[in-house]
Amino acid sequence: MREALANCLTNTDFFVPRGIVIRKDAEHVIMENPGYIRTGKNQMLKGGISDPRNKALMKMFNIIGIGERAGSGVPDIFDVWKSQGWETPVIEEQYNPDRTILILPFVQKQLSQGNNGSKIQNEPINEPINEPINSTGYEKTLLEKRIIDILVMNSNISQPQMAEIIGVSLSSVKRTIKKMVESGQIKHEGSKKSGRWIVL
Repeated sequence: MREALANCLTNTDFFVPRGIVIRKDAEHVIMENPGYIRTGKNQMLKGGISDPRNKALMKMFNIIGIGERAGSGVPDIFDVWKSQGWETPVIEEQYNPDRTILILPFVQKQLSQGNNGSKIQNEPINEPINEPINSTGYEKTLLEKRIIDILVMNSNISQPQMAEIIGVSLSSVKRTIKKMVESGQIKHEGSKKSGRWIVL
């Protein structure tokens, strides 16, 4: 999510009307920014080429560990969504005025058929954040999945920053991080100030 927001800001054309708009509902986050895609939509999806409108902003984000690999932001976002089993993000372009829209769905991909031949419906991730996702085996919670999502995008993030992004208390994040370390999902290397998180 941080990568998506950074991408939105660094590619905004601040001379075009209507400004940045970010909307959230139970199933999606939608980010809109003024300006067309300078590298073209296909190249943006492939990655490897970076042409940000606001290079100073990108440099600032790089300093704090966001968007470190040039041209990798959008492909990284798509990879995270695929790994979580969510529906594929959608990128749309509008013209006159130019506008780029990124739709990030938090809905599980619909499977064609279940074991009994019946269709499986999409299920939005809008249940309580500490409810288990699986009913058998290790029960990974939504909070754990969201923490992993964040650590994949920024391994240097602090626990207070995680709590702020996810919208839960710091004590919930600390308790969950401890559980995830003990269960072997993640580990921390280095000092508390300059170390980094590793997803196992």
